[in-house]
Amino acid sequence: MACPSGFHGPRCQLLCDCTNGATCHHSTGLCSCPPGYQDTRCEKVCEQGRFGKDCAHSCDCDDDVPCEPVSGRCLCPPGRTGARCDIDCTANHYGPDCRHACECVHGAQCNPRNGRCTCLNGWIGSTCQEACGAVGCQLGPDGSQHLMQRKHSSGKGDGALGKH
Repeated sequence: MACPSGFHGPRCQLLCDCTNGATCHHSTGLCSCPPGYQDTRCEKVCEQGRFGKDCAHSCDCDDDVPCEPVSGRCLCPPGRTGARCDIDCTANHYGPDCRHACECVHGAQCNPRNGRCTCLNGWIGSTCQEACGAVGCQLGPDGSQHLMQRKHSSGKGDGALGKH
């Protein structure tokens, strides 16, 4: 005789001790884990590199890229894409699975991991949108360009100092 969900035993009087949506056998009480879980109570997520029912399958991801424990889909880090996460982002794209478009202008390079722009000489701003040739740019110790402070005829700055 089949027991109601969540119970097992000869008279269905025993409560099942399964977790994470697992089902238990109506007579033995043994847990049948859903994909992505393992252990006697189905309380452990598959170890990295494993996925599926009883974590029986190996992930097919590039290097140390983890996979989703239920489906085995590779979880690409920022800057990588492809079914195995083995493809670098193409120019002008960044982030996980390269799904974001870069906004860099004037020939600036886009970081494939975070989308930050590395401006060419003469340009500053978060997207390298602002020319600084007339006033001048100064390279900071961290490699970022700074707009050099302009001086009034009084010799005092006008506050046009920025880091990009």
